[in-house]
Amino acid sequence: MKLAIITAIAGIGLGYFSPIDHENKRLSNEEKKLYKKVTVILTSMSWGAALLLQLLGQEMYAVCISIGIMMTAVLQWPVVFDEVIENTQNDQN
Repeated sequence: MKLAIITAIAGIGLGYFSPIDHENKRLSNEEKKLYKKVTVILTSMSWGAALLLQLLGQEMYAVCISIGIMMTAVLQWPVVFDEVIENTQNDQN
């Protein structure tokens, strides 16, 4: 059950902070909405599959899917932290 909760928190973070664009290729508002929707749907489906597998006793497969979701969420942290620091510096000026 702990795994499902941690995975859900990671999935919420993915949905909240996605998509992340780059200064070399900015996303339009339409692209941002589309990519956010795709991220939320795929993450929800993956989390649901992991939860179902865990309930069916296939713990090993559930852990693999959950780790994939968590790793993806963790990979967003450097960009999110950079944005927070940049916004903080802009607010101070």
